[in-house]
Amino acid sequence: MLPISLLLFRGTAAEARETLETFLRSLSRVTVVESSGSGIRAGFRTRLGFVDDVEFRIDEAAGVIHVRSASRKGYWDFGVNRRRVEAIREAFGNIMEAQKGGGPGNR
Repeated sequence: MLPISLLLFRGTAAEARETLETFLRSLSRVTVVESSGSGIRAGFRTRLGFVDDVEFRIDEAAGVIHVRSASRKGYWDFGVNRRRVEAIREAFGNIMEAQKGGGPGNR
């Protein structure tokens, strides 16, 4: 399963990437593998020791971050990736709202 979702942001791509990266680094069992101007790649270690890959691609013109989360092994993840993306979207939206005094909401 490859959940794809959007995170909405205000400001520049660099600000959004910095905010998102700081949030990801605050989580347990997460390793930021790469962070560049237009995106972030991270590995999320599950409680069973598997690693799921999550990619974030920033589209500054549209004010969105595209998110893709996928398990490295297996064909069924019991909804773990979808729930992870939804939790990230909610938390990032809350951070954006607090930083900018009222975020744009999330899709």
